[in-house]
Amino acid sequence: MYVLAGLATVCWAGAAYSARVIFLGRDMVEGLLSFLGLLGLAGFEVFALLFTITAAFELRGRNSPRAALVAGLVAVTGVVATIVFLIWVSTTASTNS
Repeated sequence: MYVLAGLATVCWAGAAYSARVIFLGRDMVEGLLSFLGLLGLAGFEVFALLFTITAAFELRGRNSPRAALVAGLVAVTGVVATIVFLIWVSTTASTNS
């Protein structure tokens, strides 16, 4: 159980770092940094969701319905935050000219 939570935490941190890479590279001409950031974000997000949802089912099996609900809400919040971030990055331009 704690291993799943630790792996999920590492993956959420990796997704956040990849989002930062996307943010820093969004105005590059070739867009390579944004592309690599997007690949990293997608990869880390998938594994973070996998570990978080698995932890929620494990908690549910151990008769901890509130903890399972919290883990599920963390997964949903992470997905919503990622979608909002991607919309924000795609609709704003950098002012670092």
